[in-house]
Amino acid sequence: MSNLIKDYEFGFTQVPNYIIGDDNRLTWKAKGIYLYLASKPDNWDYFLNDIISRARDGRVSVQSALKELEKYGYLKRVAQKGVNGKFSGWDWLLRAKPNDYELRQT
Repeated sequence: MSNLIKDYEFGFTQVPNYIIGDDNRLTWKAKGIYLYLASKPDNWDYFLNDIISRARDGRVSVQSALKELEKYGYLKRVAQKGVNGKFSGWDWLLRAKPNDYELRQT
């Protein structure tokens, strides 16, 4: 028998088991990006270049993982408008369950 023993007491992130172990549509790359984003506090000011610089995967790989998370409903990117009505940036909504989670549970 093999066992996993966790040796940490603090600085951890809780995520739904579903995304990590049960949603086989996602690549490990997308799951890793999800975990990284989930480890950040609410209203964290993110920069795509900073996310890209945190691993060796590169821009194309990170962007494809983000698209994958968006495709399956774990990430929603919402364009923000400034006071003048022009584009001012993106809000990212990280979801615990994909859009169709309830449909697959029946």
